[in-house]
Amino acid sequence: MRLSPNFCSCSAQVNEARQHSRLIDTQLHNYVNEQLVTTNVIILGNESSGRNTIVNQVRSLSGRDLSDEDRVLLRLPFLAQIVLSLKKLLRDLGNFEEGFNLENTIEDAQLIFRNADQIKQGNLSTKVIAALKNLRQDNAMQSYLKVATDQAADSSNYFFSSLERLIHNNFVPSEDDMLHIKCGSCGIAEETITHVGDSFRFICVFTNRSSIKKWVHFFEEVDAIIFIASLVNYDEPLIHDPEKLRLRDDMAYFESICNSKWFGNCSQIVLILNKFDLFTRKIATSPLKICFPDYRGSSDPMEAAQFIQKKFEALNRNPLRTVHSYITSVRSKDSVKEIVDAIINLTAKSSKT
Repeated sequence: MRLSPNFCSCSAQVNEARQHSRLIDTQLHNYVNEQLVTTNVIILGNESSGRNTIVNQVRSLSGRDLSDEDRVLLRLPFLAQIVLSLKKLLRDLGNFEEGFNLENTIEDAQLIFRNADQIKQGNLSTKVIAALKNLRQDNAMQSYLKVATDQAADSSNYFFSSLERLIHNNFVPSEDDMLHIKCGSCGIAEETITHVGDSFRFICVFTNRSSIKKWVHFFEEVDAIIFIASLVNYDEPLIHDPEKLRLRDDMAYFESICNSKWFGNCSQIVLILNKFDLFTRKIATSPLKICFPDYRGSSDPMEAAQFIQKKFEALNRNPLRTVHSYITSVRSKDSVKEIVDAIINLTAKSSKT
């Protein structure tokens, strides 16, 4: 039996339609599967808590290295942060109760301040380089850096220890340098890690507690929350409200997250109490009672940090959400890997229940 040309044409069209339908089915199937296996983890915290460091560590763990072109673009933000850290460091040095005084480098400090804009643009003159080297060698500066415990001192210490490399015209930030580059206070960064075929998206929101209502409803489909707070904030006042301590503000932020009606069915909250290394130095000279008058413990760093941990955990009044706490420093890649692995296991168990 011979088939008419019209029938053959119809048959071809039917086959084409079937193939097209199967293609659509495959695409929809892939899309649904992608949604099912993609775990969304949101990273929250106030400024200087360590959010950006977490993002950079996750990117490093994912195996996605920045290109040389991208690193070159980060040179100027790095130099700008150096200037800001030095400004704060020199101001604090003058106000420090021990009375540290620069010996022969007052003019060097003034020169750096006058040329701050030029330094931020990557223009380091011979005089500026000489001034930076003089500041590094100043006895008062070196003595102060040994006892100072804040973020500016930590960043400046890192900067001075790598001065020769950082001031070179061909300087390109390394992976370790990236951990010292501070992002702005707004915007969103995202990194993805693949584990056994599943995708874990870590979404960092660079905003503070005061702006939470503007964005929180966008993150209803969240599987886990990372909240990061700096332990060294316990004796540091807020810039816009000197009567309130920064750690108290961190606690208020954390409380609002734990008990929020948003974030859908998210049941896992990972609390990171960061900068334990700096906290260990600070707690020896600055008592925790400044922030918590009810503290009756010693100046042992871990005992004090665990007291803070319990204060945070007590703020969670949502019986459907569990807080998993870590006292650590997120500049340690091993520590961040441990946290990421724990999140992968936690969200995997939650998806099965």
